[in-house]
Amino acid sequence: MKKILGTLGILVLSLVLAAPFQLTAAQADKIALEVNKVEQRESGCLFYLVVANNQPTDFQVLKLDLVLFDLDDIIIRRIVANLAPLPENKTSVKLFEIPNAQCSQVGKILINEALECSSTNGEEANCLSAISPSSKTGIELFF
Repeated sequence: MKKILGTLGILVLSLVLAAPFQLTAAQADKIALEVNKVEQRESGCLFYLVVANNQPTDFQVLKLDLVLFDLDDIIIRRIVANLAPLPENKTSVKLFEIPNAQCSQVGKILINEALECSSTNGEEANCLSAISPSSKTGIELFF
């Protein structure tokens, strides 16, 4: 009886300890891209992007084609954002200033396409599927 309870205890403990690792493994294949803050400057709108590379590979190149929309869904501007280098399992903050833009007039940012994307594994074919967009501002980041 003692042996059965001991085996059962080990099984329950292993299931409890394994649960958090499963959640981490499910998120491990994403690059989290978040609009964390915007700041109006005299020269334009400064965007603070938090980029968390949760993949087990470094990205030497990650250039995204971004399209900014105003509050009426009219295109304001199109830019290329270079998010690299992105070391594996590392969170970084990238700053981008959009000259002559008013932060209060930006409503959405479309991640239109990945123009270039390469990691330590070579050129990546489908980088967009690895990105998980979010925003802590009133500006929506989407595909």
